[in-house]
Amino acid sequence: MFGYSFNNTDNTAFDWSNHLHPDDKEAVEAGLLAAIQSSVVHWEDAYRFIRADGSVADVFGRASIIRDADGKASRMIGSIHDLSRQHDLEAKLDSEIASRSKLLTNYEESFKLIFNSSSDVLFDSDLIHNVVLISDAYEKEFGYKLTVI
Repeated sequence: MFGYSFNNTDNTAFDWSNHLHPDDKEAVEAGLLAAIQSSVVHWEDAYRFIRADGSVADVFGRASIIRDADGKASRMIGSIHDLSRQHDLEAKLDSEIASRSKLLTNYEESFKLIFNSSSDVLFDSDLIHNVVLISDAYEKEFGYKLTVI
């Protein structure tokens, strides 16, 4: 995923901290060490990770901390999720929304554009006016046609 070779046959830990972005390294290492030294069984953090080609990935790391009978950390099982593509798409969407906002005349139009561009089924319930809006994804996801009453 990040372009590094990894030999899992020597049974030593991969030192991922060597690849933490210099601006994040101290905070991430301190947070992980604090989690290991405490009694928590879960750690997570968002940080930047340097790929083998020198580019920077935005990642989210999480781990379960296995503790022995005395509560001492004895093992960690975790994952790193690369959020770079998601962040790039969010920035692109933000840029698209910014350029289109000049064409939109009011808040309702902007809200509907964002609301209906999601692939998730979203709803907005106006409790004062007793109005419920359901995103266009509802019909795509469930196959039911929305009707206005």
